[in-house]
Amino acid sequence: MFQGDSGNFVFGGIEHGLAFELYNKGYDVYMANGRGNSYSRKHKTLDPDSPDFWHWSFDEIAKYDFPAQIRKVLDISGKSKIWYLGYSEGAMVAQLALSEDKSGMSDSLYGIIGLGPVLTFNNARGPWKTFG
Repeated sequence: MFQGDSGNFVFGGIEHGLAFELYNKGYDVYMANGRGNSYSRKHKTLDPDSPDFWHWSFDEIAKYDFPAQIRKVLDISGKSKIWYLGYSEGAMVAQLALSEDKSGMSDSLYGIIGLGPVLTFNNARGPWKTFG
């Protein structure tokens, strides 16, 4: 999510945080952090105060980061397929990555669950315009 982080999934503590809820129901839970949030500012060569640190696009996140995160979870878990749950930016990036699926990630996913995906109806025509 924009300026959010994996901590959003543990808010509510052991009894109410979504990550804990899923874990307590028997799911393995892996939480990733997107570029630039509070857990993702230790680049090897770039400083977050530098404009170059912020010179990236969501297309790059979909092309590089999303497949890397999926491969890492598959590697750690030993699974051949996983479910992906993304919130806001995470949902958008998954949809973007899978829309062309050049990396073949769809073969590694049962599916995606997109919570609160980033979207707009600003340029919609017809009956969809009323949702904007």
